[in-house]
Amino acid sequence: MAGRAEDLYDLLELRVDQDWVDISSSLEEIRKSVFSKQGCLINITADGKSLTNTKKSCGEICCPAA
Repeated sequence: MAGRAEDLYDLLELRVDQDWVDISSSLEEIRKSVFSKQGCLINITADGKSLTNTKKSCGEICCPAA
């Protein structure tokens, strides 16, 4: 079984070397789909200081103005 995992890894590594532009483009599409503000819901439970720091880091994405 381990040999199969190693073979798969070798094939993936070869594909990355040969098709990086296509792979990079696919990963960027996934990133845009997963990490978008539209329809995003984030639940943050924190004390006041941590929430203030979160607002500084994430701004309107995580903590929109009321």
